[in-house]
Amino acid sequence: MPVSNLNLYDVLVDLIPGTFAVGIGVLLFGPGNLTTISGLFLLVAGYVAGRILHAIGSLLRPAKLIAAVLAVIYGDDVDGKGKVRFVRSRIKAAFEGNNDDSGLERAGSVDDEVVIEVVAKLEKRMSGTQTEGKPDDIEPLRRFGEAFLYGRNTLYRKYEMLTTFYRSLWLVSVLSLFVVPAYYSVQVGSVAVFAIVAVLLLLNLLLLRQHVKFTDKKSQAFFNDLHIELDVPDQNRTGS
Repeated sequence: MPVSNLNLYDVLVDLIPGTFAVGIGVLLFGPGNLTTISGLFLLVAGYVAGRILHAIGSLLRPAKLIAAVLAVIYGDDVDGKGKVRFVRSRIKAAFEGNNDDSGLERAGSVDDEVVIEVVAKLEKRMSGTQTEGKPDDIEPLRRFGEAFLYGRNTLYRKYEMLTTFYRSLWLVSVLSLFVVPAYYSVQVGSVAVFAIVAVLLLLNLLLLRQHVKFTDKKSQAFFNDLHIELDVPDQNRTGS
């Protein structure tokens, strides 16, 4: 993608984490070449590295490490592949009148009435009809809702961007946790290496916490934004 066509999404999600990754590599393995590297090279290499991180981050969803960490935070709202299923759980809770399931308080700001109305609107958009009570298969509704919101100027879009942004930065911190201490272990004492590991672990946890935070917000925005956007005629939409 040409630099002139970069938008906020590209800058946050791809360029910034990628530039951090390239910068760490240059500082560790090629500090002598730092003065000869142009800003344009860093931007291009950073964007390419960011796209790679983006792809790797998406593939990491099934990773057992991610699943184990998220399962501690979200409990039953994480499936066997480590994917948070707030949308599924929130829809089930709304129709069953049970808002006390594990982790559902994170999406509690969305009223049951809003959730049920969104389900009805999605069913009508998909098939022209709506069923009575809880839908038999929630996954098609979730996928249709995500596709409907894709590219629109909504809070869901912003939170999706920030979720991916912090996931990419978290991945950079994980890689740094292995590379940086190994590099400095032959140059500094064990106490300094321990301090480096401690700082990187803290950074890793902070970035993961931000990723979790915006995952929560994205799940709430899914219902709130669809509740509004599904009522707006297509010809009146902006930000598509």
